[in-house]
Amino acid sequence: MTDNMPTTNLPVSSADFTDIKENLTKYLQNQTIFQDYNFEGSAINILLDILAYNTHYNASHANMVFAETFLDSAQLRGSVVSRAKELGYTPRSISASSAVITISFTVAGNPSQYTIPKNTTFTAGVSGSAYNFVLDHEVLVLNVNNTFTTTIKVLQGLFTTFTYVTDLTNASQRFSIPSTNADTKSLTVTVDDVQWQYSKDVELSQMDSSTEMFFLKEAFDGFFEVYFGDGVIGKALTQGNVVKLTYLLTSGASANQAGSKGVFTLSSSLSSTSNVSIVTVSTAQGGADQESIESIKYLAPFYYSSQGRAVTEPDYKSLIKTTYANVEDVTVWGGQKNDPPYYGRVFIAIVPQTETTLSPTEKLAIQDDLLTKLNIVGITPVIVDPDYIKVGVDVVILYNSTLFNPRGNINLSGAVSTSITNFFDSQVNKFGQDLLYSQLVDAIDNTSDLIAGSIVNLTMTKTTPVFAGVAATYTFNFNNAIYPGSLASSTLVIDSQNYHILDVPTGPLPYQAGTLSIFKTNTDGTTTFLSVAAGTVDYVNGTITLKNIRIDTILEDPIFKNLSITVSPGPVAQPQDPTKVYVDQNVYTNKQSQVVTMLPNGLTITLLPNGTK
Repeated sequence: MTDNMPTTNLPVSSADFTDIKENLTKYLQNQTIFQDYNFEGSAINILLDILAYNTHYNASHANMVFAETFLDSAQLRGSVVSRAKELGYTPRSISASSAVITISFTVAGNPSQYTIPKNTTFTAGVSGSAYNFVLDHEVLVLNVNNTFTTTIKVLQGLFTTFTYVTDLTNASQRFSIPSTNADTKSLTVTVDDVQWQYSKDVELSQMDSSTEMFFLKEAFDGFFEVYFGDGVIGKALTQGNVVKLTYLLTSGASANQAGSKGVFTLSSSLSSTSNVSIVTVSTAQGGADQESIESIKYLAPFYYSSQGRAVTEPDYKSLIKTTYANVEDVTVWGGQKNDPPYYGRVFIAIVPQTETTLSPTEKLAIQDDLLTKLNIVGITPVIVDPDYIKVGVDVVILYNSTLFNPRGNINLSGAVSTSITNFFDSQVNKFGQDLLYSQLVDAIDNTSDLIAGSIVNLTMTKTTPVFAGVAATYTFNFNNAIYPGSLASSTLVIDSQNYHILDVPTGPLPYQAGTLSIFKTNTDGTTTFLSVAAGTVDYVNGTITLKNIRIDTILEDPIFKNLSITVSPGPVAQPQDPTKVYVDQNVYTNKQSQVVTMLPNGLTITLLPNGTK
């Protein structure tokens, strides 16, 4: 090794300031001219600091720049978007929520029909804020008995138009949407008042030099940008073309649930109308904010693997997640895996971000606007609601009485509640994720050192809407063993009398089956049975069937009339010895449409000093 080369065993990749300075010092110490030199002296020490800092900064900068060239390690949004573009992925913009309303009115002169114009606006509030909603197309309403009534979907936000004049002499001209609150799904582009198509709506085989279409991308500055063909793939712009970008400016997720109190008001005028009344059919939902960096990094590779077609189950998942923002989780299974099998179908269950189920409008949009255009011929996509198993959690906390005073400032109950909520958010609440009892208990016990132990009991609840006044059969599939005699129900109103359901185990121990009875408790404390054979219970497989029963309404839910059945996890026979059983407190899903979630208002916490019996 020559005198001009540093002699050190430190790796070249080391970017630590101390290592760099030590490397420089050793190099200078090996030079003849600096023998016996005091490198701790102030002058040379400052110079070494400067050299080390400069090298450290350059190494750190080079490392960060290199990291930004890969999708996995990139941190800047512009870099992530650029890498995703190479995979053909366009990030989602902010998305407008939508609501469905029914509007009725009368018209002066009583004509046979009336047209509600496009851009008619409405107003609804949520959390103290008012939001604008707009009709994105004109609606023709017919006169029925001198009244005009129609049901319409309105979008949250207001439409705006931005205009450009093409200047081919300006090589840097961009057709940018100058707002991050623009919903690109609503974007229309006209060139000299002729509407051009979005490139993703045009078949590749139909793209040529005369195809009037535009492309869309997210630019480095975070704004979406429209660009056009080059005269080979897509028609090119010419000098002086007037380009108009019309889009919806929206508030995104913050407007979800607008109209939840049933109040929508007309905020623009409808000429010649009077007696306007509006009824909310479904509150605003589906709004979402601009796609996050983490989501882009996660979904872009899946989108690339699907190649824009829906053939395999992962294809459907990636297409739905990359196209629709109001999706928390999605699962897909072929009809051959369904119970019972249904060939020629693919079933899709979606957990939305803002509700427990998608609205009919959203289901139709996903099914018709996306899937039927991309799936293979002969396969019909069917969107079904998630099958929720709602878990109630009853916790007794045994606290260390020498360390904790329940009347003090420490909110132990609140901390335990937060731990349980976080556990459900991170460990369950998704398709195919079972609730493991031991992990839940560990999450509770690890909340605080003040907790000496805990006792946790779980219940499982399922709900279904009833067909009021009609004899019908209702099936509840818990997919878990049920503890015999633990069944409880909502209050059934039948012929103006309040009834409940109980299960009666039958056969030898351990119980495998039982029957359902419908009863009421009289004012004198006695019990009267409406039926002792109202249905069956399969305790082993967790199936409850209520047969041919007419229910007028549900006392606790007279509007939606949802019947709830609650049970406790039950005994399971040991494989080695079926006569011996144990209680399995885990809650399992069917790995298809079922989701384990926490029962609303289903958490109770009791604090007791350790040693209480």
